[in-house]
Order: sequence, then C-alpha cells, then structure tokens
Amino acid sequence: IFPAVSDMVRASLVERLAVMPKQPMISVLLWIESPSPRAHLARTVDSLCCQLYPYWELCVTGSALLSRHDRDWLRKKAQADSRIRLLSDVGKVGLSERLNNALFSAGGSHVITLRVGDRLAEQALYRIAESVAADHADIVYSDEVLCSEGGVEVVHLFKPMFSPEYLRSHHYIG
Repeated sequence: IFPAVSDMVRASLVERLAVMPKQPMISVLLWIESPSPRAHLARTVDSLCCQLYPYWELCVTGSALLSRHDRDWLRKKAQADSRIRLLSDVGKVGLSERLNNALFSAGGSHVITLRVGDRLAEQALYRIAESVAADHADIVYSDEVLCSEGGVEVVHLFKPMFSPEYLRSHHYIG
C-alpha cells in the first residue's frame, strides 16, 4: 500500500535525524474499541516498530477487549519494546474515558491517535517530528490513504494547506 522508501532516501532521513536540533517525543494513543483479528492489531503495532524515527511511545487502551491470546501477544511486544505500554482500563468503561486516561499517561510533547488496523508509512513519525522541529508546530496533520481489506480499493485523501476559514467549514484535519 505504501511505496517503499528507497535505501538512499532512508539513509538521507537517518542522517537528517542525527542532526535534527529538536527530537520531540511523540505519544501514539492506540484505542481498541472491540475484539479485532490479531492481524489488524499486528499491522498497527508493527508499523510503529518499523518507524525510522525512534522517539515515540505507544499507549494502548482497551486491551481488556482483546482475547487472552491477543493480550498475551501484546504483552510480549511490550516486554520486548519498552516504548509500548499497556494501560490499565479498570473502571474506564467508555471510549472517551479510556482515551483521556491514555492522554494523561502520555509523556510526549505531541500526540497522535490510531485505531486497530491503521498503519503508518515508515517515515511518518520522522516527517511529523521534522515539521514540529522546523516550524515549532503545535499541531500537524497529513494526507491519508484509506484501504479496503486486502488493499484492493485505495482512496487518497489529499489535504489542503492550513486555512482557518476552511477549517471552520470543513473538518479536514481528522
């Protein structure tokens, strides 16, 4: 689905990362709304673990909704990568409560949210960090690619440059 980053581009991004003056921590909030196939969960978590940008943390909320096997799989991933944290959802019934809990536990200066099944291109977090460092951005948004199961149908959502007037009339940030 995502075009592969060439070795030359990857090497260039790694070099630029090494001299980036500000390397913000990015907190990724992953919410689990309902039991999902492990393949969807793995797709999301693995896309984070493959990021070129290493300064991120994953805060998972709603893991109690997963099967025991999927929770065990996620725990093993968290044990193998200290950037992955499973949050306690005891007493947190609604999605907004769970997301607030995840947000309050996040340690990053910038936060993104993902749903199970979402994937990030391997340079996605680098590009966010680059924008934050270069422009001192408080908020960053990007184009999106929506895919059907199996990637047969692909829709590209190209988003415009920021415009307060347009934002008042259309929810394009996401």
